[in-house]
Amino acid sequence: MTELPKTMLPRKAIVILLVLLVALAVGIPEQRKVAAARTGLAEVRKKQAALEKRSAEAAAALDSVRQELRVLRTSRDRTLSATRQMEQALAKSEPDSRWAAPPTDGGGWDAESPYVWLRKDFLPQLPVTVFGDDGQLLPQVAEVLCAGPSAYHSLNEKLKHLLAEYKKLEAANVQRIEKPLAGISSDGPQVTVQIKPLVEEGAQLKQQFQAALLQTFGQQRTDLLMQAGNGWFDSRNNDFATEPKTYSVVRHPDGSYNLSIKSGGNWSSVGGIKDISPYIPAHLLPLFSEVVESAAPGDSPTADGGR
Repeated sequence: MTELPKTMLPRKAIVILLVLLVALAVGIPEQRKVAAARTGLAEVRKKQAALEKRSAEAAAALDSVRQELRVLRTSRDRTLSATRQMEQALAKSEPDSRWAAPPTDGGGWDAESPYVWLRKDFLPQLPVTVFGDDGQLLPQVAEVLCAGPSAYHSLNEKLKHLLAEYKKLEAANVQRIEKPLAGISSDGPQVTVQIKPLVEEGAQLKQQFQAALLQTFGQQRTDLLMQAGNGWFDSRNNDFATEPKTYSVVRHPDGSYNLSIKSGGNWSSVGGIKDISPYIPAHLLPLFSEVVESAAPGDSPTADGGR
């Protein structure tokens, strides 16, 4: 056997060593990658298990909700059925009950319904007379505002008393003047009277009316009434005495009358009438008894408005 030279052994060892070092240099990172991949896979499996658990819990919760929904639907159907039966029974005993609920479409004209729905703030815009000549709240208005019979009667007694007291005060402040208004002829007996302004008393009466309404109806309905009745307050009883008001009446030989009325800058006249009572407030008619009593029997009304 041939013996190798001694110088070749170290070289071979060096080559082997280099190969091992290269293998280590390449293998260690790969092992690290494999280890990292295994760790990542474990995390993914862990998350997958958690998601599967949550999915199972959600499915169970969904099933529970579906069961509850089925129970609620069953209960709703039973309630609707019972409600329909009650509505049918109520419709037989009280036919108007079918119109008790407000329309879901905001209103409109229903040819079958005997009623119509209106917004409350629209009521003052309607040309409705709220108070009568004696101050009482008209019954149809009281019915719309849901006033009970007892409260309605008590309120009207207060309102009529307040207006009657004001009329007495107004009649006591009437002054007779000699010069008639323009357009009043002198071919018969004539009477001209002027009502003095009662500014404070008129304002007080309006406040008293409002207080009486407030006690019966509360603020909201009282505001509606005061708005709707504003024209009545302005036109009745000398516009509540913000201006002097003058009445002139003459009776002609044929039994007819001419009447002129002046209030502030407003002036109106009417002639050839047989009855002055529609034009003069009832509590002021006695002031014209001199003209009326001079008429022949049956020609004209008496001072109290009779014929």
